[in-house]
Amino acid sequence: MQGNTTAERTLVTAAEWFAGGRRIPYDPRSARIPDEPGSSTHPGALQVFERIAREGRPPADTVWLTMLPGFPDGSYGWAQVDRLLGERASPRLYVEPMGQGDSDKPRSYHYSTLERADLVEALWRHHGVRQTVVVTFDYTSLALLELLCRQIERAATPDSDEPTVTAVLVVNGGLFADAHTHPWRSTPLLRTSLGALAMRRAQRTPEVLDVAMAQARMYGRGYRPSPQERAELRAVITRRDGAAFLHNAAGFVAEHRRNARRWDLAAIARELGGTVAITVAGSVEDPYEHRQVEATRLRNGKLQDTDWNKISHAIGRLSEAPLFIDDNPSLTVMEMRSKARRLKIDNDVRLIVVDYLQLMRSPEYSENRVQEISDISRSLKALARELEIPVIALSQLSRASEQRGGERKPILSDLRDSGAIEQDADLVIFIHRAEYYDREDESKRGLAEVMLAKNRNGPTGDVQLKFTREYTRFDNFSNREEPE
Repeated sequence: MQGNTTAERTLVTAAEWFAGGRRIPYDPRSARIPDEPGSSTHPGALQVFERIAREGRPPADTVWLTMLPGFPDGSYGWAQVDRLLGERASPRLYVEPMGQGDSDKPRSYHYSTLERADLVEALWRHHGVRQTVVVTFDYTSLALLELLCRQIERAATPDSDEPTVTAVLVVNGGLFADAHTHPWRSTPLLRTSLGALAMRRAQRTPEVLDVAMAQARMYGRGYRPSPQERAELRAVITRRDGAAFLHNAAGFVAEHRRNARRWDLAAIARELGGTVAITVAGSVEDPYEHRQVEATRLRNGKLQDTDWNKISHAIGRLSEAPLFIDDNPSLTVMEMRSKARRLKIDNDVRLIVVDYLQLMRSPEYSENRVQEISDISRSLKALARELEIPVIALSQLSRASEQRGGERKPILSDLRDSGAIEQDADLVIFIHRAEYYDREDESKRGLAEVMLAKNRNGPTGDVQLKFTREYTRFDNFSNREEPE
């Protein structure tokens, strides 16, 4: 940013940041900030860190700015932003969730999105916040979604005196449960017992924490943090024995999926009916939530003029296409054969696609899954021969490929539930994306392999394709172009 002074560009240290705030008692059981200062007078109360930028006591109708932090650096992640804002956008409340920064890190504590939302509301009440704009980064977007859900529920009681969110800005947040993209080396690994052990070592050994942060790709592509930045990040994460929090809180993606219906931005926006201004920002370079911005535009209907033209064109083509979709989730072999014959006679169908084979049923062998899948596989092969058209059957894989290590490429024996699939098929094709398992290797970015593992009437081999993850699209790949 041009025009910044040298002082503005100087890194705010962790010590400076925490010295500018305070620790106050918080009772998670009642979700209240006790009125009397000092935790000693409140048995069971914990200490949470907060930092406020304001001059004096603001009027009751003042619109506050609430800053909710990211994972894993907590409120310190806003330190440089706070310096740039200066006295603008005041008053500002920086929230430090339990387990982060200078807040307590209790071992036997139910870390969750709900308790983070409880803490935010408790701080609002404590400071007399009546209206607020909320800015979130990363995982606290889930707490914001919960807060908006509560605001919708309170709308039925006009006499409610709870604070009101008037506008939100969500940066790199997870807003749709099916759009998360967390590499296995990040939160999924942190959540395991191995992750807990690694974080205990990281608390004592700076080098271990540096390696963990590098593997998790906490910084943008091409950005190389200075030694001082890494040192300050370590100081924040390990403060008050805090590295264990990375393991304790790493389940927020799974928590989102369990609450996907409630914490869905599109549904929340419809319920709010335009009463809250919602802005979503992010980057396709973010290895974790790069799909969320596009998902927000599509599901909230915030599309550009060119997008509507493309959608209209695509709908027109699809409406005229000879496509027939049967969405029965438990189709039997006999039902499918009957429908396929009728479609062949009436519409001369040229291809049948089954998505996916394990969802079909065969009542005759319902008590034995292996025999049931074998019967379904044989029946599909017979149907293809009878109608003289290709039948493509999608199949689930077992987790054996993930347990083998190395490149984790699937093999024929990974086909789930029965070896009959491998036996009956004329062609078996796998799709493998190495970048899913190794996001640090730039050479694998945007590449996919189509692996022809079985070909009854010809050779086998692999073909490289370019994968555009924003649209789940595969294109031809040339070594002369750089994969996107």
